[in-house]
Amino acid sequence: MADQRRVTGASMTSFEEAAAEAFSLIPGDPHREGLKAAEVSRLWLTGGGVVGVPVYNAELRSLGAAAHEGVDSPRETWSCDDWYAYLNIMPGTRPTLRVGATCTARTTGYRFALARQNTQGINPKDLLLHLVIEVPTPGTTVEDVVTEYHVQYVEHTDMRYDSVSIVPGGPTLEVKIVQ
Repeated sequence: MADQRRVTGASMTSFEEAAAEAFSLIPGDPHREGLKAAEVSRLWLTGGGVVGVPVYNAELRSLGAAAHEGVDSPRETWSCDDWYAYLNIMPGTRPTLRVGATCTARTTGYRFALARQNTQGINPKDLLLHLVIEVPTPGTTVEDVVTEYHVQYVEHTDMRYDSVSIVPGGPTLEVKIVQ
């Protein structure tokens, strides 16, 4: 692979399974949830080895050495504000949960993502998400200018969450219903 930060996965049933397979190939500690993150760079469908059977393919771009608040990224270099969480259940649409914020950093080169925690807490109506931060690596060219970043988590779900907690140490948001 020319770009080692890209991984691909394939499934005979769905794009979600193909993406999950690709995500499992991204380096990271499986015992420290949320310390790896990726974004979908492309999805495509092929005919597969058996005539007429589709193969779903997903390519992910690793967000690299991600850091949690307080681990590798000094909190004073960035902040996230204007948090929101809403569940859109308008008739004629697929129920969709959206959670997000506007993050600000002192330089360019940061990346922010929200990742679902695989092991949810004891309250099934409180969704746990990690705020994952990719800090500029040494040697990366950055501009010394305050930069705004938008972070968003989207999930199609019929679950009516009461709240979303950003862990560790982030805010707990009340989920507003849009109908």
